[in-house]
Formats: sequence, C-alpha cells, structure tokens
Amino acid sequence: MSDPEQRKKIAIIGAHGRLGSALVGALSWQHDIVPIPRTRLDFNDRDQLDKTLAPIDFDLLINTAAFTDVDKCEDERDMAFNVNGHAVGAIARHAADRGVRMIHFSTDYVFDGEKTEPYTEDDTPNPISVYGESKLLGEQQLLEACADHLAVRVCWVFGPARPGFPDWIVDQLIKNDSFSVVQDKTGSPTYTVDCSNYLAPLLFGDKATGGILHLANSGAPTWQEWAQQCADSAAKAGAPLKATTVGGVPMDSITAFRAKRPRHSVLSLSRYEELTGTTPRPWAEAIDDYFDTHYSAPNSESTEV
Repeated sequence: MSDPEQRKKIAIIGAHGRLGSALVGALSWQHDIVPIPRTRLDFNDRDQLDKTLAPIDFDLLINTAAFTDVDKCEDERDMAFNVNGHAVGAIARHAADRGVRMIHFSTDYVFDGEKTEPYTEDDTPNPISVYGESKLLGEQQLLEACADHLAVRVCWVFGPARPGFPDWIVDQLIKNDSFSVVQDKTGSPTYTVDCSNYLAPLLFGDKATGGILHLANSGAPTWQEWAQQCADSAAKAGAPLKATTVGGVPMDSITAFRAKRPRHSVLSLSRYEELTGTTPRPWAEAIDDYFDTHYSAPNSESTEV
C-alpha cells in the first residue's frame, strides 16, 4: 500500500464542477491536483478518452463528471448511458491498465426507494429511471474493470461552486410570498465540502477501499424539511425572504417530473463509520455552514458567491 503521508498526484475529471472543486480545495494542501475539465473529454468517444488520459501522470483518478439532469436523461437515453455508464467503464479500464485506482461518484437513484430503512451498500439496486439505470451501469463497469476501484454513492448534493437546491429554494422564497416543495421524499443531503474532507482518509494507505461506499451528511430529512432548514439558515445569513415557511405537496402532484424518483433513498453510513471511526456531521449543521460561509444577500457589497 502507498504511504498515506506521501504527496501524490490526483487527477480529477470535472475539477471545476460542484463536487470536483470541493475535492480540489480539500485535497490540494496534501496532494498535487491534476484538473481535467469535463470539456476536455468526449464521453461519447472512448478512443479519445484513452488518448487524452494517456499522457497525464497521476497516482489516483477521481471522476466527478456525469449527466445529472434526471428528466432530460429520459429523453436522451443514449447520451445518459454513454456518459454515466460506458464512458465510466472506459476510464476505469484505462486506469486499471495503468495500475491506478479510480474513484467514481454514483447516486442514491440506483435504488427504487421502496425500502423504509437506510440503504446499505449490500442492498440490491433497482433503479426506476434512465438516470438511475445509467449510473448503475457505470458502477458495474467500474468494478468489473478493477475490484479496487471505488464507487461512492452520494445523495442530494449541494455546495459552493454552483447553485443547487438550497440556492434555488432561497431564490424562490425571496421572489414569492409562498412556496411549496415535495413533502414525501426522504434522503441524505451531501455537502460537497464535507464529502471531500470525509473521503480524504480513504484515498491512499491501509484505509483505501474498493467496491461501493455510501457517503453523505448524517440524518434523513424530507425535501420539505431540507428546504425549511435552507430557509432558516439563509434568513440567519441575511437573505431578504418574503416567505419564511416552506409548504409541502405530494410528489405525485408534481407534473413536471418526467422521471420517477425514489421516495426514500436515505443512505446508511455504517460502512464509512466502521472504516474511519468518524460519523459525518448532521445535515442541518452543514446547511448552516453553507449559508454562513458562502451566501451573500442580494445588494450586499460582498461579491462572494
């Protein structure tokens, strides 16, 4: 095994995205980061993937790039399977041929949401959308390429690099006198900053692991509870909200959803806790931190976003 204290070269595909940028921030103090922008790779051309990656020197490859528009995946099935599935397999085989471990990010959408308890890594996936099917294919091809590769499943991802659900919620509450979200969908919010820091001990050395790993902040809110916490945290950070209470509606009433979503996709963190002896902090604390650290109220003199 590699010395975990030794400085390594880590290539990150999608380094400028929401999760990729958080990984760069968390890992660059200890390792040399080789950013690979998503635009540099053609995920529909596997020969181009090999040719682009071949001259790049790295000790670990992390892939954060994906086609994540759940509804659009229904309309662009081939693109979803190419980007989220076959391209992942091609990159995983390239890394395996070089004797390099790969970490790839997957999703709670590989599950159908029918389980009432948190999903463990041993639970059988049963995706109910094209997005979920394509991400499951990516996991399968990743681990077929090398058992030491690692698929990290995350859920409800948010972070500072790009606006996400919390930012959208606050924007709606600033503009509208009332606003509602789905009340009967439950999951595990994942703060990219926390996720990146929690993953760091598993990159090299004796704790480096392969297979499947669930990683998120602890707790299991509904979308409505998540949105309400966003409202509360944003208000404390100075957001000029018109509405301060988030209402709830049944998921079946959202006609804009073309893809099916799992109603209950809470991820069990037991394996991560056993590997590291660490319990990720509660999701509500992460939301507070996000708005306290990264939010600027409209018309503020600050330019931080």
